[in-house]
Amino acid sequence: MARNENESLTFHNENGLLQIALWLKVTGWVIAAIYLLSWISDISQTMASGGFQLPADLMGKLMFVANFIYPIGIGAFYWLVTHGLAQGLYLGLDLFATTEDDEEEVAES
Repeated sequence: MARNENESLTFHNENGLLQIALWLKVTGWVIAAIYLLSWISDISQTMASGGFQLPADLMGKLMFVANFIYPIGIGAFYWLVTHGLAQGLYLGLDLFATTEDDEEEVAES
């Protein structure tokens, strides 16, 4: 395996990791939009069929609210996971770049 003098031996491609992080963020937005559209569709169907009928008991009301916000919560969860993974990749690249710069400074002195 031939290497240039300036090229370091790494096991990743920085451009590839940046593309993965970009697509993670795009995927997060697409998933969140799908869940939001699904939620809006459910609300519009409920309104078209006569509106909301709240249950009389407390547990029924809690279940109604939980079912009402469930799709939004799931979409937010996927959004947070994908954006968290993207930020983790960015952080890893920053740490790698910082250590690589430190190694170059030590090698120069």
